[in-house]
Formats: sequence, structure tokens, C-alpha cells
Amino acid sequence: MVHALALPHTDLVARKKKSKVEHARQLRLLVGDAVSSAVIGFAVTPFVLIIDKAVTEAMSGAAKSVGASIVSSSQTLLRSPVKFVASPSFVVMWAAFGATYIAANALDTLKVDPITLLLGATAANMAACNLKDLAFARMFGVGAPKPMPLSTISLFAVRDAATMAMVFTVPKRVSKWAQNNLDADSGLADNTAQIICPMVVQLASTSLHLAGLDLYNRPMLAAGAVTRSAFLRAQYRPAVTARAFRILPAYGIGGIGNRLLRKRWKDIDTKDRSSLPGGERPEPRPIYFAGTAVNFTEFNLQRMINTELGEVLKGRREKAAAAK
Repeated sequence: MVHALALPHTDLVARKKKSKVEHARQLRLLVGDAVSSAVIGFAVTPFVLIIDKAVTEAMSGAAKSVGASIVSSSQTLLRSPVKFVASPSFVVMWAAFGATYIAANALDTLKVDPITLLLGATAANMAACNLKDLAFARMFGVGAPKPMPLSTISLFAVRDAATMAMVFTVPKRVSKWAQNNLDADSGLADNTAQIICPMVVQLASTSLHLAGLDLYNRPMLAAGAVTRSAFLRAQYRPAVTARAFRILPAYGIGGIGNRLLRKRWKDIDTKDRSSLPGGERPEPRPIYFAGTAVNFTEFNLQRMINTELGEVLKGRREKAAAAK
């Protein structure tokens, strides 16, 4: 009778231990998601910042053209990189990309369904990018700062939803289709879809972006429909080209890098624990993460002390044996 009751208790303890191990591993993966987001966000921000600033300045009249603003900002980056990275506009842009990537990464790690992933990433991106766009409009626009009109916020919301779909959900489906129907290599299909999909959506989202900026700079009654339409057509070609090149590092190459960094983190975590029962932590050792400057080193002080003492005692025993 005692033995029969002990089995369910043992099973319950095993399930609790397994659940604890899974939660610990999930937490470690979420840390990896945050690190990947920060690294990728920092890496892509200079390119995206220069282009976003150029489009904003060209739309407001603060710069003669998109190209002129890109040249000016690029010169600043090359001449004073520290000043460029420390600027408020850089920090705002880095935070926006970091928030978007970490939301999408965390939801993917938590294994939510694709719709929830899209909604979560879009919500994070909308909140971060609307704040970023408002900050940019005030930093690089003309005239005194003013509230963001509802029409502009609405256009930016649709723009962000379309972009997030083409960054975090559609590429996986396109890659799977290419592998099943075109017999494409999985790695090639993943990377190609991740680069092409975000760039394609710019054909539509650029119009929404320009209209939103124009409604901010020139409210509804400040310009007629014909005048506004002609202005947007004139700005569309350079803007869509710039935004296509903007999205390439931001979510194309950046998306590939984010996926590879997360995979590398996951592989390291799995390798470090695969040979141990119950997912216990191995003896700590330096972990070099994806060739970046991020170096996580763990030290087990007690184990080190015991090891050193063991070597000392072993040496003394060997000397004593040799003396005899």
C-alpha cells in the first residue's frame, strides 16, 4: 500500500522537476532574445537612422532632397562616430528596433500562434515607432513641435502592421512554400524570403508613410487634395528607394542576423546541458556568443577552491611518497 502511494508522489516530483528545468531553460532563451535584440538593433540603427532622417527632412523642407540629407548624415557618422552614436536620434531609433525585435523574439520563444506573434510584434512596433516618428518629426521637421494628428497615427499603424507581417510571419510561409514546391535549400529559402518580403511591402507602405508625414507637416485644411497628391507623387520614387534600402539592413539582413544569433544562443545552451541529467548546469566555462564582443563568463568559486586544494594535497602526497 505504501509502495502504491509512493509511485504517484514520485511521478509528481519528477513532473515538478521537469517543469522547473523547462522554465529555467525558457528564461535563459528569453535572455538570449534580449541580447540578440540589443546587438542587432545597435548594428542596424546607423543605416536606418540616416535614411529615416533623410525622408523626414525632405518631407518637411529641412533638407533639399533625400540624397542631400543622406550625404550630410553619412559625413557626420564618418567624421564623428561617437557623437553620432550618442545623439538622441540614435538612442531613439535603437530603442525602437530593440523593442520590436525583443517582442517578436520573446513571443516566438513562448511558442504563441502566428496571429498572436503578429499582433504582439505590431503593437510593440507601433508604440515604439510612433514615438520615434513623433520624435523625428519634432527633431527634423519645421516649425514648432505639435501633437501627432489622429490621421497620421492611423496611417502609421496600418504601415507598421503590414511591415510586421512581411517581417515576422510571411517569410516563414514563403520559405516553406519554396522548399516544398521549388525544392529550395532551407537556408537559402529562409534568407531569400527574409530579404525580399520586407522590401516588397515598401511599395505600399511608403505611400502610407509619406501621407502620414505630410498630414503632420501640413494639416488636412492646409493643402488641397490635388496639391497634396502631386507633392506625394514627386516624393514617392526617392522615398520608396530609400525605404527599400532602409528595410534591407533593418529587417532583411537584420532579420537574418537575429535568427542566427538566437539559434547560436540556443545551440550553446543545449550543448552545455545535453550531457547532464535533468538539465543541470555544467561546470561553468567561458561562452563566446556568435563572435560578438558579448562574453559571458561564469565562475564557480567553491569548485575552483576545491580544485586548487585538491591539486595542492595531491602534490604533497606525491612528494611524501617520493621522500619515502
